[in-house]
Amino acid sequence: MKKLLVFCLIAGIIQATVLAAFAAELSIDIIVENEIINYNDPAHPLIINIPAVPSAGSNTYGYVAVSNGSILPFSIYRNSEVIFITPRTGTFGVVNNASVFTDTAGHWAENNIIFASARELFSGVGNDLFAPNAPMTRAMFVQVLANIENADLTAYTVSRFTDVSTNAWYMSAIEWAAETGLASGVGDGLFDPSANITREQMARMLVNYIEYRQFTLPLNNASTFNDESSVSAWALDPVRTLHQAGVVGGRAGNIFDPQGIATRAEAATVFMQFITALFN
Repeated sequence: MKKLLVFCLIAGIIQATVLAAFAAELSIDIIVENEIINYNDPAHPLIINIPAVPSAGSNTYGYVAVSNGSILPFSIYRNSEVIFITPRTGTFGVVNNASVFTDTAGHWAENNIIFASARELFSGVGNDLFAPNAPMTRAMFVQVLANIENADLTAYTVSRFTDVSTNAWYMSAIEWAAETGLASGVGDGLFDPSANITREQMARMLVNYIEYRQFTLPLNNASTFNDESSVSAWALDPVRTLHQAGVVGGRAGNIFDPQGIATRAEAATVFMQFITALFN
Protein backbone atom coordinates (compact mmCIF):
# COMPACT_ATOMS: atom_id res chain seq x y z
CA MET A 1 0.00 0.00 0.00
CA LYS A 2 1.25 3.48 -0.89
CA LYS A 3 0.80 6.44 1.45
CA LEU A 4 0.09 9.95 0.20
CA LEU A 5 0.41 12.92 2.50
CA VAL A 6 -1.45 16.11 1.62
CA PHE A 7 0.16 19.03 3.40
CA CYS A 8 -2.11 21.93 4.34
CA LEU A 9 -0.72 25.00 6.05
CA ILE A 10 -4.13 26.36 7.01
CA ALA A 11 -6.88 24.73 9.01
CA GLY A 12 -9.69 25.92 6.75
CA ILE A 13 -9.63 23.35 3.94
CA ILE A 14 -12.29 24.12 1.36
CA GLN A 15 -11.54 21.49 -1.25
CA ALA A 16 -8.54 19.43 -2.21
CA THR A 17 -7.76 17.73 -5.49
CA VAL A 18 -5.23 14.92 -5.23
CA LEU A 19 -3.59 13.23 -8.21
CA ALA A 20 -2.05 9.96 -7.15
CA ALA A 21 0.77 9.02 -9.47
CA PHE A 22 0.38 5.28 -8.94
CA ALA A 23 -2.35 2.72 -9.33
CA ALA A 24 -1.85 0.66 -6.15
CA GLU A 25 -4.06 0.93 -3.10
CA LEU A 26 -3.21 4.14 -1.32
CA SER A 27 -3.68 5.80 2.02
CA ILE A 28 -4.31 9.54 2.10
CA ASP A 29 -3.61 11.68 5.16
CA ILE A 30 -3.93 15.43 5.60
CA ILE A 31 -1.37 17.24 7.71
CA VAL A 32 -2.19 20.56 9.31
CA GLU A 33 0.52 22.30 11.32
CA ASN A 34 2.63 19.12 11.30
CA GLU A 35 -0.17 16.96 12.68
CA ILE A 36 -2.21 14.35 10.83
CA ILE A 37 -5.87 15.25 11.13
CA ASN A 38 -8.86 12.97 10.76
CA TYR A 39 -10.52 14.87 7.94
CA ASN A 40 -14.24 14.24 7.38
CA ASP A 41 -16.24 17.07 5.83
CA PRO A 42 -19.07 16.15 3.42
CA ALA A 43 -19.63 19.82 2.61
CA HIS A 44 -16.04 20.19 1.34
CA PRO A 45 -15.01 16.84 -0.10
CA LEU A 46 -11.77 15.61 -1.56
CA ILE A 47 -11.55 14.78 -5.26
CA ILE A 48 -9.01 12.02 -5.87
CA ASN A 49 -7.65 10.60 -9.14
CA ILE A 50 -6.18 7.09 -9.21
CA PRO A 51 -4.61 5.87 -12.47
CA ALA A 52 -6.23 2.61 -13.55
CA VAL A 53 -5.41 0.18 -16.34
CA PRO A 54 -8.51 -1.88 -17.28
CA SER A 55 -7.95 -5.53 -18.00
CA ALA A 56 -8.39 -6.67 -21.59
CA GLY A 57 -12.02 -6.91 -22.62
CA SER A 58 -13.39 -5.41 -19.41
CA ASN A 59 -16.09 -2.76 -19.41
CA THR A 60 -14.77 0.46 -17.88
CA TYR A 61 -18.27 1.42 -16.70
CA GLY A 62 -17.77 -1.21 -14.01
CA TYR A 63 -14.64 0.38 -12.52
CA VAL A 64 -15.24 2.10 -9.19
CA ALA A 65 -13.30 3.39 -6.22
CA VAL A 66 -13.43 1.54 -2.92
CA SER A 67 -12.50 2.44 0.63
CA ASN A 68 -11.94 -0.31 3.19
CA GLY A 69 -13.96 -2.68 1.05
CA SER A 70 -16.91 -0.32 0.55
CA ILE A 71 -17.93 0.95 -2.88
CA LEU A 72 -17.74 4.71 -3.39
CA PRO A 73 -20.64 5.46 -5.75
CA PHE A 74 -19.46 8.94 -6.68
CA SER A 75 -16.67 7.68 -8.89
CA ILE A 76 -16.12 7.48 -12.64
CA TYR A 77 -13.55 6.04 -15.00
CA ARG A 78 -12.13 8.61 -17.40
CA ASN A 79 -8.92 8.84 -19.41
CA SER A 80 -7.16 5.94 -17.68
CA GLU A 81 -8.10 7.18 -14.22
CA VAL A 82 -10.78 6.52 -11.65
CA ILE A 83 -11.86 9.87 -10.24
CA PHE A 84 -13.93 9.91 -7.08
CA ILE A 85 -15.38 12.17 -4.44
CA THR A 86 -14.91 11.35 -0.78
CA PRO A 87 -15.65 13.40 2.32
CA ARG A 88 -12.83 11.86 4.31
CA THR A 89 -9.23 10.73 4.24
CA GLY A 90 -8.52 7.02 4.37
CA THR A 91 -7.38 4.06 2.32
CA PHE A 92 -8.58 3.80 -1.28
CA GLY A 93 -8.35 1.48 -4.23
CA VAL A 94 -10.01 0.59 -7.55
CA VAL A 95 -12.02 -2.52 -8.43
CA ASN A 96 -14.02 -3.78 -11.37
CA ASN A 97 -17.43 -4.39 -9.81
CA ALA A 98 -19.42 -4.97 -13.00
CA SER A 99 -22.42 -7.29 -12.77
CA VAL A 100 -23.51 -9.54 -15.62
CA PHE A 101 -27.22 -9.60 -16.45
CA THR A 102 -28.50 -11.94 -19.12
CA ASP A 103 -31.21 -9.54 -20.31
CA THR A 104 -29.17 -6.36 -20.85
CA ALA A 105 -26.70 -7.35 -23.58
CA GLY A 106 -27.27 -5.07 -26.56
CA HIS A 107 -29.82 -2.95 -24.70
CA TRP A 108 -29.52 0.79 -25.34
CA ALA A 109 -28.80 1.31 -21.63
CA GLU A 110 -26.44 -1.63 -21.16
CA ASN A 111 -23.43 0.46 -20.13
CA ASN A 112 -25.55 2.70 -17.93
CA ILE A 113 -26.93 -0.35 -16.13
CA ILE A 114 -23.40 -1.69 -15.64
CA PHE A 115 -22.40 1.70 -14.22
CA ALA A 116 -25.32 1.90 -11.77
CA SER A 117 -25.13 -1.71 -10.64
CA ALA A 118 -21.34 -1.55 -10.19
CA ARG A 119 -21.89 1.30 -7.74
CA GLU A 120 -24.43 -0.92 -5.97
CA LEU A 121 -27.27 1.51 -6.57
CA PHE A 122 -29.35 -1.17 -8.26
CA SER A 123 -29.57 -4.90 -7.86
CA GLY A 124 -31.17 -7.29 -10.28
CA VAL A 125 -34.60 -8.87 -9.97
CA GLY A 126 -33.27 -12.41 -9.58
CA ASN A 127 -32.04 -15.18 -11.88
CA ASP A 128 -29.31 -12.89 -13.30
CA LEU A 129 -31.97 -10.55 -14.72
CA PHE A 130 -32.15 -6.76 -14.49
CA ALA A 131 -35.54 -6.23 -16.20
CA PRO A 132 -34.44 -3.00 -17.92
CA ASN A 133 -37.80 -2.26 -19.50
CA ALA A 134 -39.83 -2.93 -16.36
CA PRO A 135 -41.33 0.07 -14.58
CA MET A 136 -39.47 1.67 -11.70
CA THR A 137 -41.62 1.85 -8.59
CA ARG A 138 -41.61 4.62 -6.01
CA ALA A 139 -40.17 2.22 -3.44
CA MET A 140 -37.39 1.13 -5.80
CA PHE A 141 -36.38 4.71 -6.52
CA VAL A 142 -36.23 5.67 -2.85
CA GLN A 143 -34.13 2.58 -2.16
CA VAL A 144 -31.65 3.71 -4.83
CA LEU A 145 -31.41 7.12 -3.12
CA ALA A 146 -30.62 5.34 0.16
CA ASN A 147 -28.04 3.19 -1.63
CA ILE A 148 -26.24 6.10 -3.27
CA GLU A 149 -26.12 7.89 0.08
CA ASN A 150 -25.05 4.72 1.89
CA ALA A 151 -27.62 5.80 4.45
CA ASP A 152 -27.64 4.16 7.85
CA LEU A 153 -31.17 2.76 7.97
CA THR A 154 -30.88 0.77 11.18
CA ALA A 155 -32.77 3.33 13.25
CA TYR A 156 -35.83 3.30 10.97
CA THR A 157 -37.99 0.53 12.38
CA VAL A 158 -41.48 2.08 12.24
CA SER A 159 -43.25 3.62 9.26
CA ARG A 160 -45.32 6.79 9.28
CA PHE A 161 -47.25 5.55 6.23
CA THR A 162 -50.17 3.19 6.68
CA ASP A 163 -49.46 1.35 3.43
CA VAL A 164 -45.78 0.66 4.21
CA SER A 165 -45.40 -2.48 6.27
CA THR A 166 -42.64 -2.60 8.87
CA ASN A 167 -41.61 -5.91 7.28
CA ALA A 168 -41.32 -4.53 3.75
CA TRP A 169 -37.83 -4.50 2.21
CA TYR A 170 -38.22 -0.80 1.39
CA MET A 171 -39.70 0.41 4.70
CA SER A 172 -36.50 1.81 6.21
CA ALA A 173 -35.48 3.58 3.01
CA ILE A 174 -38.90 5.21 2.66
CA GLU A 175 -38.87 6.36 6.28
CA TRP A 176 -35.35 7.77 5.85
CA ALA A 177 -36.40 9.60 2.67
CA ALA A 178 -39.50 11.02 4.35
CA GLU A 179 -37.56 12.19 7.40
CA THR A 180 -34.90 13.91 5.29
CA GLY A 181 -37.45 15.52 2.97
CA LEU A 182 -36.37 13.62 -0.13
CA ALA A 183 -39.76 12.02 -0.72
CA SER A 184 -43.28 12.66 0.48
CA GLY A 185 -46.44 10.63 0.51
CA VAL A 186 -49.41 10.85 -1.82
CA GLY A 187 -51.89 11.98 0.85
CA ASP A 188 -54.12 10.37 3.47
CA GLY A 189 -51.10 8.86 5.20
CA LEU A 190 -50.12 6.82 2.15
CA PHE A 191 -46.84 6.51 0.27
CA ASP A 192 -48.04 4.17 -2.50
CA PRO A 193 -44.72 2.26 -2.63
CA SER A 194 -45.72 -0.14 -5.41
CA ALA A 195 -46.94 2.59 -7.75
CA ASN A 196 -44.80 3.15 -10.83
CA ILE A 197 -42.81 6.34 -10.49
CA THR A 198 -43.45 9.00 -13.10
CA ARG A 199 -40.64 10.79 -14.82
CA GLU A 200 -41.48 14.08 -13.11
CA GLN A 201 -41.64 12.39 -9.68
CA MET A 202 -38.21 10.93 -10.40
CA ALA A 203 -36.88 14.40 -11.25
CA ARG A 204 -38.36 15.94 -8.10
CA MET A 205 -36.92 13.29 -5.77
CA LEU A 206 -33.48 13.38 -7.38
CA VAL A 207 -33.25 17.17 -7.14
CA ASN A 208 -34.39 16.93 -3.51
CA TYR A 209 -31.40 14.66 -2.94
CA ILE A 210 -29.02 16.95 -4.86
CA GLU A 211 -30.14 19.88 -2.69
CA TYR A 212 -29.86 17.76 0.45
CA ARG A 213 -26.23 16.97 -0.41
CA GLN A 214 -25.59 20.55 -1.62
CA PHE A 215 -24.21 19.33 -4.92
CA THR A 216 -23.72 21.76 -7.79
CA LEU A 217 -24.61 20.64 -11.30
CA PRO A 218 -23.28 22.18 -14.52
CA LEU A 219 -25.57 24.22 -16.74
CA ASN A 220 -24.64 23.01 -20.21
CA ASN A 221 -27.98 22.84 -22.00
CA ALA A 222 -30.17 25.88 -22.57
CA SER A 223 -32.84 24.06 -24.61
CA THR A 224 -36.30 23.16 -23.33
CA PHE A 225 -38.61 20.22 -23.88
CA ASN A 226 -41.47 20.66 -26.33
CA ASP A 227 -43.97 19.51 -23.70
CA GLU A 228 -42.63 21.59 -20.82
CA SER A 229 -46.08 23.14 -20.38
CA SER A 230 -47.42 19.74 -19.31
CA VAL A 231 -44.91 19.36 -16.46
CA SER A 232 -46.55 19.79 -13.05
CA ALA A 233 -45.65 23.06 -11.33
CA TRP A 234 -43.93 21.27 -8.42
CA ALA A 235 -41.65 19.42 -10.86
CA LEU A 236 -40.90 22.15 -13.40
CA ASP A 237 -37.76 23.56 -11.78
CA PRO A 238 -36.30 20.08 -11.09
CA VAL A 239 -36.94 19.00 -14.69
CA ARG A 240 -35.25 22.15 -15.99
CA THR A 241 -32.30 21.72 -13.62
CA LEU A 242 -31.67 18.13 -14.63
CA HIS A 243 -32.18 18.86 -18.33
CA GLN A 244 -29.73 21.77 -18.27
CA ALA A 245 -27.16 19.56 -16.55
CA GLY A 246 -27.61 16.74 -19.06
CA VAL A 247 -28.93 14.38 -16.39
CA VAL A 248 -32.30 13.77 -18.05
CA GLY A 249 -33.03 13.59 -21.74
CA GLY A 250 -36.22 13.57 -23.72
CA ARG A 251 -38.09 10.91 -25.54
CA ALA A 252 -38.86 10.94 -29.28
CA GLY A 253 -39.93 14.37 -30.47
CA ASN A 254 -38.00 16.20 -27.73
CA ILE A 255 -40.70 15.55 -25.15
CA PHE A 256 -40.04 14.86 -21.50
CA ASP A 257 -43.29 12.95 -21.00
CA PRO A 258 -43.58 14.06 -17.36
CA GLN A 259 -46.47 11.77 -16.43
CA GLY A 260 -44.95 8.84 -18.30
CA ILE A 261 -43.59 5.92 -16.31
CA ALA A 262 -39.82 5.71 -15.78
CA THR A 263 -38.30 2.34 -16.58
CA ARG A 264 -35.49 0.71 -14.62
CA ALA A 265 -33.15 1.36 -17.56
CA GLU A 266 -34.10 5.04 -17.63
CA ALA A 267 -33.58 5.37 -13.88
CA ALA A 268 -30.17 3.71 -14.13
CA THR A 269 -29.28 6.14 -16.92
CA VAL A 270 -30.38 9.15 -14.88
CA PHE A 271 -28.19 8.11 -11.95
CA MET A 272 -25.23 7.43 -14.25
CA GLN A 273 -25.59 10.86 -15.87
CA PHE A 274 -26.06 12.53 -12.48
CA ILE A 275 -22.84 11.08 -11.08
CA THR A 276 -20.94 11.85 -14.27
CA ALA A 277 -22.23 15.45 -14.29
CA LEU A 278 -20.59 16.07 -10.91
CA PHE A 279 -17.19 15.71 -12.60
CA ASN A 280 -17.92 18.03 -15.55
